[in-house]
Amino acid sequence: MPEKIVVYLIVHELFGVLFDAKKITLVTPVVQPCMDSVGTSHEHKYKISRFKDGRWHGVVDMRQDGVYQLMGVRERTAAATNIPCHSEFSPHPQGKFALNPKAKPFCKWNLSLPKQIHQLRLVSIPECERPVFFGDPHGDAVETELSAISLVHVFEYEQLPGKDVAITDKSGKTLILDYKPDDVTKTINLHLWAQMEDESNITEKMANEHAGHATDALVALFSGLVMHGRRSLSIDNLYSIQVPMPPGIRFVELMTLAEKFTLLENRHVEDIECTAKTCGHGGNLYVGG
Repeated sequence: MPEKIVVYLIVHELFGVLFDAKKITLVTPVVQPCMDSVGTSHEHKYKISRFKDGRWHGVVDMRQDGVYQLMGVRERTAAATNIPCHSEFSPHPQGKFALNPKAKPFCKWNLSLPKQIHQLRLVSIPECERPVFFGDPHGDAVETELSAISLVHVFEYEQLPGKDVAITDKSGKTLILDYKPDDVTKTINLHLWAQMEDESNITEKMANEHAGHATDALVALFSGLVMHGRRSLSIDNLYSIQVPMPPGIRFVELMTLAEKFTLLENRHVEDIECTAKTCGHGGNLYVGG
């Protein structure tokens, strides 16, 4: 009997997760650039990469107005009744919402329902930094529910027997990435980021202001959603309880794009820093459609 291959789509902030009983749509906003103290513009980057055999393999930039799909994975047959699994770890306003036709996302992902969603890298919300969210009726209600914030969301799928796993664009073209299983874990780990990458010369105050713009842009993608962000959080302030890591994922895969840039791509540049702050106020946003 063929071995089952698990496919992980690992989603790092800043995405809106619009779901119903049959599908998921990921959207990420166009975010106003952050200007640093020397006048350099720092923009959000929208990137796709593969982690395999202990290292990163290739990077593909998402295109503005792009539409992407994950192919070759089994669709969940049961209706979605528990997205997110832990609403206390991710902002999840109650009610039904639709995409705002007046607020165009940077790009869109059309996904089948995953077998499971793992909410990883939980960061604490100190009482001195509450409220993270506000706004009547949705922001205030979300604030009372949140215990921590999950920075990394893992959508778990299973490869369809006899089918190739691939990410395709709206023309049906396959993005050039390594889609073969990891030699050790036998998993296919694909990463999505919508974050700032180079954070050199950005102060904590600038990071907080950027988080406000990012949250407003994300919320604006959904018609009728009233929610605002108060402040960003420290990504180093880990919550006392962590959701177990699924097999086949390594700790290095939980890095933000800024951490990855600092530690792996510019290791010889001493003045490159990471603000250690969340990109938005509360990670990815789950919205029922």
